[in-house]
Amino acid sequence: MSQEAKPLSREQQLRLIYRHTHKDYKGEINGVKGILVLRQSGSCSVPLEQLTDAEIADRLPYAMKKEAARIEAKSAAKGKGGAA
Repeated sequence: MSQEAKPLSREQQLRLIYRHTHKDYKGEINGVKGILVLRQSGSCSVPLEQLTDAEIADRLPYAMKKEAARIEAKSAAKGKGGAA
């Protein structure tokens, strides 16, 4: 029986996107986290809070997949540590 997942808030979505964006495509400027985004004028660094809904929707499936794999690996590592 699967449990229905709660929808993520925009802040949670942005946190996941940032976490699973390659280090070469993200950074922090004056304490504001941002990622590189391809827009009409070319690649530009965009603060997370300024990502459009479409840009979030484009990146979220990949971030969710990577997060699920991270949690599964973490769970598997815990299971191995307890066995003697």
